[in-house]
Amino acid sequence: MHKLLNLFKIIIFLTFILALFLPTTNIQASDPSRVLRYQDFYYLPVKFSSARKIQEFLEFHRSVLATYKVKIGFHHDDNPDSCDSNDYWYQKGFQDCKGQTNDTDIIIQPSSFPGVPERLRPFHVTKPYYGKEMLTSEFIWELSQGSLGNGCDFSTNPNKRICIDNAVKKVNPAFILAIIQKESGLVYGPGSQPGSLINNQSVEFRMDRATGYLCLETLDKTKSCWDENPEWKYFKGFFRQVYYTTRWFRIWTERCDRGEEFGYNGGARGKFYTGSTVRLSNQDVFLSNGITCAMYIYTPHISFSTAKVMKNIEGDVGFLEETDRNFDYIPSPIFIPSPVLIPQSNG
Repeated sequence: MHKLLNLFKIIIFLTFILALFLPTTNIQASDPSRVLRYQDFYYLPVKFSSARKIQEFLEFHRSVLATYKVKIGFHHDDNPDSCDSNDYWYQKGFQDCKGQTNDTDIIIQPSSFPGVPERLRPFHVTKPYYGKEMLTSEFIWELSQGSLGNGCDFSTNPNKRICIDNAVKKVNPAFILAIIQKESGLVYGPGSQPGSLINNQSVEFRMDRATGYLCLETLDKTKSCWDENPEWKYFKGFFRQVYYTTRWFRIWTERCDRGEEFGYNGGARGKFYTGSTVRLSNQDVFLSNGITCAMYIYTPHISFSTAKVMKNIEGDVGFLEETDRNFDYIPSPIFIPSPVLIPQSNG
């Protein structure tokens, strides 16, 4: 009896020792069906509960984004020889002096989004910011928590239109930082330092492709994030990359959660919407929520890189919505043991 008791004690002791040395797992970083949770995308973590805290985080890691000034502006072509330089819309790049729309990004054309309230039309919500420069931290804060991120998709059917309104539902600024880090390595680590290279790509090159938006997995430069692609001019540059990616994730997360009618047709991989099962990386994956669904549409294979960044920077814990902490709570600096590797990109 004593021998069995001693054996049991030894087993318990060894189990405890192994538990100390084995790595712990985070459910959203290891479960393909739930790469991120609802709160990871929508809630506000205490570490990033103000523009000041985002700025302090970037400064702590000596990121190039700590001093980078984001210029708010979309692509527009104008003809200065035929326009009055004092004209308001000419200065803002929306229209030429004759009131005719030039080769201007459709997102800010005055005729876009008919019937949509002004507070949800990028043409109006970007006016207070247009042409101005702001720190990256301020930009991410305004995009995730202020009206700068408001907008709708291009559906002409009001019953199928998806709109995003930060007054109703905001987005986690840590998610935006995580996407930037996952795609370009500009937030922290060696690749975020001035003059750094990742896959022989400079900081400036990666700034223009900060979130990988329209950087498709193809060698055809006419279809990806290169100047050979005539559509690339609308999405090139840090502001446009981050703006359009955040908008994209907001809209597609909502689409996925609305069901099959709003889902994405992935061909042989299946139809992507919350509750469906799709084929990814040679395995069947159940899509348990909208943000997981959207992430697989954006990156059409199983990847936990974004979730790992969220965990590293503590952007997936300490949500104000779940704690008694307020915006003024001062968190301790975030120690990141090692950077997330950035995979070789065709973009």
